Amino acid sequence: MVFETKNVDSSESHIQQLTESFNAYVQQKDKRSSADRIDYDIEVKVPSARFDAYVDAVTKHAYEVDRKQITTKDQTEQYIDIAARLKNKKELEERYRQLLDEAEAVEDMLAIEEKLSKVREEIESVERRLRHLQQRVNYSTLRINFYQNTGASLQFFESLGNAFAKGWTIFLRLVLLISHLWMLFVLAGLIYLGFKLFRKKR
Repeated sequence: MVFETKNVDSSESHIQQLTESFNAYVQQKDKRSSADRIDYDIEVKVPSARFDAYVDAVTKHAYEVDRKQITTKDQTEQYIDIAARLKNKKELEERYRQLLDEAEAVEDMLAIEEKLSKVREEIESVERRLRHLQQRVNYSTLRINFYQNTGASLQFFESLGNAFAKGWTIFLRLVLLISHLWMLFVLAGLIYLGFKLFRKKR
């Protein structure tokens, strides 16, 4: 979701309050500033059952929504595959335990225990993958970008325009001042011409 806000700090505080009230949590947050804009990027993990309500609550706070995109991915096939692998590993572990109970030779016992240890490691790895997948199913990820236009560029061009306007006004006043002093320029010109003629006669 990308939206414009009038105040990024107020929006960040509002999203934080929403996140707590929806039993969600912020996974990542980043703030950036440029000459004319302040950006916030927030990644939120939201309980899947309340995802739509959370999105609606965030949308209502936005001044103007630029983009909102929602995608879903079916995890059913992957979940079934991992669950089946876990079931097979646990059955294999149980067979090794039975063999260990029946083993009499020390060599056989050591060999079975080694295989049992490797199966236990594989089971723990598959269980971690299953928990991670369950977490992804239980929580949806919402990436939010909201920004505030500070108008610094507009202020610069406005100041530049004002400077040109003041300069033009000063120029016009100068022309007006010169027009009021035309007699002095004429008199100065006559004195200069008289001086040149006087030098020529000498």
